Amino acid sequence: MIFSNSDFRFSNIDSRKSKIENPKSLSLLALSLVAASARAQIDPSAISAIQALREGNVIRQGVPNPLQPTGFPDPPAKRPDEVVPQQEFELISVDDTEQEGQSVRLKGNVEFVARGYRVRCDEAYGNLRQQVWTCSGNVFITGNGANIVGERITVDFINENYVAENTETQLTPEQLQYRLTDKLYVAGKLSAGTRWLTHTQDGSLTTCNLERPHYGIEARDLEIRTGKRAIFRDTRIRLFSKTVLRVPFLVVPLEDRTYRNLPYFGRSEDEGYFVKNTYAIPMKGNAALVTRQDFMEKLGVGLGLEYGYAAPTVSGVARVYKIFGQAKTLNFSNDHRQAFNWGSISLQNDYQQDNYLTAPGQTLLNTRGTLTYNNLFADRATTRLTLNRNENKSTGYSNTTQTIGLNDQRRFGNLRTDSQVNLLSTESSYSGGTQTETERVQVKLLANQEIGLGTAQVQYQRTIPVGETQGFLGSSDLTPVFSLQSDARHLFGAERARDIPIRTELSWGQYADSRKKTQTERTSIGMTYAKSTPSTERLTFDTSARFRQSLYSDDTAQYVLGLNENIRYRLGPDTGINLRYGYLRPYGFTPLSLDSTGQTNFVSTDVNVRPIRSLLLGAQTGYDLLRLQRSEIAWQQLGLRSEWTPRSGILFRSLLTYDTFQ
Repeated sequence: MIFSNSDFRFSNIDSRKSKIENPKSLSLLALSLVAASARAQIDPSAISAIQALREGNVIRQGVPNPLQPTGFPDPPAKRPDEVVPQQEFELISVDDTEQEGQSVRLKGNVEFVARGYRVRCDEAYGNLRQQVWTCSGNVFITGNGANIVGERITVDFINENYVAENTETQLTPEQLQYRLTDKLYVAGKLSAGTRWLTHTQDGSLTTCNLERPHYGIEARDLEIRTGKRAIFRDTRIRLFSKTVLRVPFLVVPLEDRTYRNLPYFGRSEDEGYFVKNTYAIPMKGNAALVTRQDFMEKLGVGLGLEYGYAAPTVSGVARVYKIFGQAKTLNFSNDHRQAFNWGSISLQNDYQQDNYLTAPGQTLLNTRGTLTYNNLFADRATTRLTLNRNENKSTGYSNTTQTIGLNDQRRFGNLRTDSQVNLLSTESSYSGGTQTETERVQVKLLANQEIGLGTAQVQYQRTIPVGETQGFLGSSDLTPVFSLQSDARHLFGAERARDIPIRTELSWGQYADSRKKTQTERTSIGMTYAKSTPSTERLTFDTSARFRQSLYSDDTAQYVLGLNENIRYRLGPDTGINLRYGYLRPYGFTPLSLDSTGQTNFVSTDVNVRPIRSLLLGAQTGYDLLRLQRSEIAWQQLGLRSEWTPRSGILFRSLLTYDTFQ
């Protein structure tokens, strides 16, 4: 690995508590794809894989309705998720420390928190200037969805590279962009990589959380390119500890939900009877070629190619698909990313002509490009020039939208600035009608300054029309908004922050309301409280509360109260009693739509018990107090569940729902 310099200090290490001041970017996101589980020596060829692919995407998923009955959940995760405070860096405990220059060694009961991650290990060694840390002996990392148990992990926090030995990783559906509905457990002999790429030797994957998984995929060499594809070499699919299938080379695209590894047959209204197949062709290095052959009764023959490439500074993928027959479908897309000493460029295109599935009779062209320049005129600065253009043409109609943006992010000591200017234009035309064109400039400014009591922030956002536009008012204008944000650590110190976990905010600003075509001044003060007991306790309490008081320039006012309480009594590893209460209500009146909120006042509960070892029973329901006030049925649906495991490998589940509204 190549390490760069940094400028933070190690201060006052004692046997129980100390801090590292002014750390640079300290991210453990690269660890979320670690895979290793048996002792091995570091192989330089594995480490070389970490220099490819530097881009990735994140898709978030909504939270399910807690009152909706569902099937019985799978057995509990091997290790529970943990909510970790978002401190920059805080050393919680250590028995002994040694320091020589910029090198520091921590020994015995090492525990520290870094940007939402909690790290526990027997020993840690790091260089303060290079920000490279090696954790060994019972390494346990939790937080932000990561859940890693291992023997030895070395992390470069500046370049976000890592090498790991003897480690098992637990990945959540959120981290996998919800392409799996359950947690994924990844293990292997040796892993090395970055946030965008991991390379594992003798790896295995499974969603079964038993000590001896019933099923899984094992590979001599496993490569995961985040959001792109997973490449398995010398693959074995195992069922009940027996190999049922061997595949020498397997490529699974992660960005294409329609990909299938085997031919499949079927019939659809648009295609008639069809046979579709994809085949991956092994390539040298980090390249991959996938072919596609579709034979459709109504449309004809469809042929496609996908070529992916990756090098230390260049990566990308290109796809083309054409139907020869009655349909005139032609699709082409590419994604190219390249890094330079001064920054990077990326270019994405997506062309669709008469796509019979999504845009019949239309021609679509979407183009996105980004030019990033680092350290322009100053250190610790990032400047981006972006282009986003969408064209839609069909018989008698065409529409084009385009956004050209310039974004500049800089840091001056404790002051951070983020400036953005966008030129937005829209053009539409109809056959036999008039052509319309609109242009507007959007300006966004954000500045944060760390002060003694917390963080001072200034926001300015305004949309300015170009040319003559009647009745125009930016729907999200902030001209400007000043706020002071703080938390218990700033107000009371780190010792008392654990007992009083609060966050506060005081703000004043001018807001535009597009609904009433007016501008309103608002003064607001808010406070949130969130505290949880350790998940290892038998009886746990999770409490979150919020309060916000707002005063407006039209002599109106509103305050909002919110409370969420979750009480759990754990009977066993997968049994227990949960009682939840949720309350949210605004009082008064607000002239701003952004401050409008609904009302919630309900109680829900669920119970899981095991009358015998092989039988798991559960029930869940809820009670809506708002419906009770309206003299309506307050009881929610009642769900009864059962799970019977007469022997290992055999499982029966049932779900019964009683609808109280019918």
